[in-house]
Amino acid sequence: MALVSILQLVHVIRSRFLIVVPAGNVGVVEELGEVKEEVLKPGIHFMNPVADVV
Repeated sequence: MALVSILQLVHVIRSRFLIVVPAGNVGVVEELGEVKEEVLKPGIHFMNPVADVV
């Protein structure tokens, strides 16, 4: 039971904090409805959990 809880917690953290931008693409960060000037290059990025990458 504890293992299942730990795996669920890891999944939630990974899905909200880690963003993967595929090769050949860039990510644009939108936070609280406002588009940020930063562009994410391909790779793995740590993000604010309230931000979306489009």
